[in-house]
Amino acid sequence: MLQPIRRQFGTAGFVVAIVALVAALGGGAVAATGGGPLAASSGKKSAGLTGKQKKEVEKLAKKFQGSGPTGPQGAPGAKGDPGAKGDPGPKGDTGLPGTFSTESLPSGQTLTGVWGTQVEATFSIASISFPIQVNPAPGIEVWIKSDGETALLINPQTGAVVGIIEEEPEEVEALCPGSVADPQAEPGNVCLYTKTEEEASFDIGIFAKPARVTSPDPKAGVLMSFQSTGGTGLISGSWAVTAE
Repeated sequence: MLQPIRRQFGTAGFVVAIVALVAALGGGAVAATGGGPLAASSGKKSAGLTGKQKKEVEKLAKKFQGSGPTGPQGAPGAKGDPGAKGDPGPKGDTGLPGTFSTESLPSGQTLTGVWGTQVEATFSIASISFPIQVNPAPGIEVWIKSDGETALLINPQTGAVVGIIEEEPEEVEALCPGSVADPQAEPGNVCLYTKTEEEASFDIGIFAKPARVTSPDPKAGVLMSFQSTGGTGLISGSWAVTAE
């Protein structure tokens, strides 16, 4: 029944009808509540709408509330002003020189890598090139057998053997405190740790021919000579050098 009424009066007319309905239900309470002339002339104090009447009015208002299409999106607002510049962060730690740096390895810093050679004849030479110059050059080259208890000590500048450590792990550790998996070296030393040692060992012939392991530039790298102990041999491992 309400739908034909709404079509007849239109939206504005229907609103007026709702207002009239509220007035009728309140028995003049709308005018009387405002304290206007009607209240003065009637001389009666209205109690206003009852709770039930209020609910009826709210129900009708919600039922016939318009539900038109959503309006178009508004234009974007103006761009805000840029925020204040933040404080500068703390200075980062100084890194090591790059691989192709002309600077020498800083004192106390360590370089690591791997080495290896295949011994097919009487002997073979393994070479180690440092990616950064070590200056002063290492004073001692320590080759450590795979047992970690025996080592050969060589002067890389002359190729001369300066000592042999046999089954003394504490003495080896004093020069090279690391392992093949974690190569380390005391300052001024270059340490060769052995992992694979198949039919090959250090070259005893270096006692007679130290020139075989004389490095052309000990600041740039070192050499180590190995001999076969029975056919084709293979020997390899890791290395570390620490600058003084």
